[in-house]
Amino acid sequence: IQIVIVAVDTPFFLYIGLPTLIIFFIVMKIYSRASRNLQRLEAISRSPVLSHFSETVSGAGLSTIRSYQLEKDWAKKFEQLNDDWSIRFIIFMEGKKWATLYSSMVSCIFMIGVVLIGWWRMQPSKLAVAIQAATQFGFLGIFIVQQFVELEKSYHGKKVQLGEGEWSVQEDVPQSANLKEGESLEIIPDNEWPQTGRVEFDKVSFRYRSKLPYVLKDVSFDLRGGEKIGVC
Repeated sequence: IQIVIVAVDTPFFLYIGLPTLIIFFIVMKIYSRASRNLQRLEAISRSPVLSHFSETVSGAGLSTIRSYQLEKDWAKKFEQLNDDWSIRFIIFMEGKKWATLYSSMVSCIFMIGVVLIGWWRMQPSKLAVAIQAATQFGFLGIFIVQQFVELEKSYHGKKVQLGEGEWSVQEDVPQSANLKEGESLEIIPDNEWPQTGRVEFDKVSFRYRSKLPYVLKDVSFDLRGGEKIGVC
């Protein structure tokens, strides 16, 4: 309300306020674009650290390392993975500080402009109200930038979990909706139904997302019932 009152009473207030809003928007767009990439790099580098540690503490990982005397090799690899993740995490946090710093600088310039204009064109009482309104306006701009970036970061993280938004949500229709009275949901296969499964792959290519390179290309193999495979 104070900002509106000052803007109506002193139109020169808008000459500084509107460019300030534009600069806030530019800072927000620049940081939001960089924040998405930094968050993705941080998540990619964090996953090997957790995987390396979980594989060691689960199962026979720890006893295997001790039996083959690979403690130094394991520690060296863990330190390397942890260093890679720490560097990206620090850069990600520094990006947040960058947005806060530049937003604060814009707010300070805005308040200085209000004081200089109000010193010559406003009464002392109105100038005090204008300074208070400028302070609130500056903090509001910083808050909006931070919250918008956090919102976009959370939204981007959710899209990554859903496969970059390419997954379609299908409505879960209960099977009992088409059942007649007295029928059961239990499915009894015919006698000719095979007892074991079998899956055959003929020149199959895999990749994690549509824009990434193939991790497996033109692979053909046959899986029989009870067999397990792993991709290394």
